Amino acid sequence: MDSLKAFHDAKELCQVAPTEVLRLNGANSVWLVVRNEEPVAVMKYFESGLHSHSHFEIELEFLKINSKKTFLPEVLIEDSHRKLLVLEYFKNTEDSRVDLSDLVALIREEIPSLRLPKSAHNGPVGILSWWEDGLKNFGTGERIVLEIARSQQDFRDAIEHLKSSWSPDVLIHGDLKLQNLMLGADSPLVIDWESVGLGVRGWDEAGLLQSVLVEAALEKNMASWAKQNIPILIDHVETASPQIKDALVARLIQTAIEYAQSSEAVPSDSVDVLQIAKYVCENNWHFLEEMSNGSR
Repeated sequence: MDSLKAFHDAKELCQVAPTEVLRLNGANSVWLVVRNEEPVAVMKYFESGLHSHSHFEIELEFLKINSKKTFLPEVLIEDSHRKLLVLEYFKNTEDSRVDLSDLVALIREEIPSLRLPKSAHNGPVGILSWWEDGLKNFGTGERIVLEIARSQQDFRDAIEHLKSSWSPDVLIHGDLKLQNLMLGADSPLVIDWESVGLGVRGWDEAGLLQSVLVEAALEKNMASWAKQNIPILIDHVETASPQIKDALVARLIQTAIEYAQSSEAVPSDSVDVLQIAKYVCENNWHFLEEMSNGSR
């Protein structure tokens, strides 16, 4: 997907003619439509690969049947020929009053009550589906990271515990993390629902917690917000159930692999994330306390 095609699609479909389109996510073909320096919409293409045509049908149906929920994006335009959704733009606020406890409450109370699309997933997701078969489809860097993870007994134990106990009984986002959340002044928006399906309680919560860990430790885009919420994170992880801790390890391994996409070697970010996963396996939270002290 190139910028010229995205621009022409935006010009044809959007009510306000754009002055430019900006790529937000190259792998997922997500574009920001801008008019006179003001963002007006987000275009999300479901092409072959990560975002297949079936994902288009799943996300579109999900957003339609749950359209009254204020924490979900509004579908402005749908184009089944292009496999394209045009969604409302929601601005991230640097000084958002939404904290980690608010997001955990959303995951535990609001998301499970949503309606499930008929074609949604119900099998193991992410790393749980990659663990045995990922080497077939991964690039060089991803394969190396997966091999490193599979060589660690405590990582293998966490994955096997999750796979053996995976009994889907609740609606989950499937890939919940800070990158799939937009934080407004007083409320969040949860985006990217193509992986929605039946899963187990704790999977989405673990995804959120691991992303806060990674953002804070690796100084990523949301590091400031993440570091402010480290004290809340410590309370959650120290009292978490064994299943959530296993899911936390699994989601960290998944993130380490994702950082190695399109790489011929192992990026330093992947190494750092695997180290965090080792700390979690060891119940070693000292590094969290250090980050918490550094944010004060």
